[in-house]
Amino acid sequence: MAMIELSMRPDLDYDVEADEVPESAPAAAIEHTYFVVPVRLTVDGQALLAYRGVYADWRPLPVLGFAIQMRGIVTGLKDGQSGTVTLEDGGFLSITRHGDNLVFATSLESITVTALRDDLVIAAERLAQQACEYVRS
Repeated sequence: MAMIELSMRPDLDYDVEADEVPESAPAAAIEHTYFVVPVRLTVDGQALLAYRGVYADWRPLPVLGFAIQMRGIVTGLKDGQSGTVTLEDGGFLSITRHGDNLVFATSLESITVTALRDDLVIAAERLAQQACEYVRS
């Protein structure tokens, strides 16, 4: 069984002042400005969001969009299907379902890992829930 970590780490030191929040701004602008937080995805110690010389393992991403994309792909793939999770500042994760397994490959590093689909579904749903709670807070 693969060891999976899919988590977010809101920067507790970063807090937008109330008068700096543009209530009239488009939702996408707000998501890509105020809800960018470090996110980590590792499978058996392989950091799938890493990019050599830039991000060792935690990568700043618009957490709501990333979490929703990830959950949609890992829960929706049928056997033999593939999907892609786009990373905000470049690159993507390619995910392919083979029976009860999901195979992840990253475009930024030569990493391919396999993990049980059920384990990844649990992790993706948990991250999506955490992201929604963070955005609502």
